Amino acid sequence: QSWGADLQKGIQSAQSGKFQEALNELQPLALRGSAHAQSLLGEMYFRGDGVKQNYLLARKWFRRSAQQGWASANYKLGLLYRKGLGVKPNNVSAAFWYRAGAERGDADAQKDLGILYAFGEGVERNLLFAHMWSNISARNGSNAAAKVRDELEKGMSDDEIGEAKTLANQFHNGYQYAGD
Repeated sequence: QSWGADLQKGIQSAQSGKFQEALNELQPLALRGSAHAQSLLGEMYFRGDGVKQNYLLARKWFRRSAQQGWASANYKLGLLYRKGLGVKPNNVSAAFWYRAGAERGDADAQKDLGILYAFGEGVERNLLFAHMWSNISARNGSNAAAKVRDELEKGMSDDEIGEAKTLANQFHNGYQYAGD
């Protein structure tokens, strides 16, 4: 229970721009295994909030958090690999981490995984999966993903769009999608 109170203090401190206080609250929690604190600490290092920007430390904390199932940490790891921040750019690794975040419900990971499928970067090009993930992300509130989905539809047949929508519906209903 004290974890929750300390975590809330850390979040409030960060939101108020009191990054040293946030660091003091979050770091002990992250070291004790709080996935949420680990992700927040990774975010501080990713952006350089109150600490020197350090993508290697960001990756360390995001990885620890992601290994515990924290969806946004999976997304951030994908972003690090996609953009080559602190690591050699690697779209295969980006797709791996995006997929983990996407399957756990992170709308940004879903959108970016859809984009990788649309261009065949790190995965085999597949407009059905590109549409599916973009559609799922749009349902989860991403306006950018809705635009991607709409653009994809311009190059797809009605049958392909229908199949992609079926895959998205199956994902929302708890079925494992027929991905590669």
